[in-house]
Amino acid sequence: MDWVSLKDEKKRILTEEGVERIMQSMGFYINKENLLSNFSEEQINRIMLTFRLALSANFYMKYATIFRQPTLEECKNILQKRLDERKEIKMFASEIMGLKPNEEEIEGEILKEVENKIK
Repeated sequence: MDWVSLKDEKKRILTEEGVERIMQSMGFYINKENLLSNFSEEQINRIMLTFRLALSANFYMKYATIFRQPTLEECKNILQKRLDERKEIKMFASEIMGLKPNEEEIEGEILKEVENKIK
């Protein structure tokens, strides 16, 4: 198989350092000696438990460097999309109730609701 980098940056979950750390962790527990040995099932389960604990501890302690953080621009786009969806829903609800929706008022209401939550 060939490794091809993702073209869409948004779909990338791990950073380069994250991939490297995971590969290092795997290399400590899964290597030629392990694969070619005659371990019992109990020994294999013990090794895999140790590997799982080490990997999850690595994720927990280094999540900021392992996982890709969205850029400010991506966050802005996501937030704007959510706000637009909420506005459309409120406008639709007003139309169903027989009211004439005022787009500016609805936008103002939504922005006041999320004013202290935007971070």
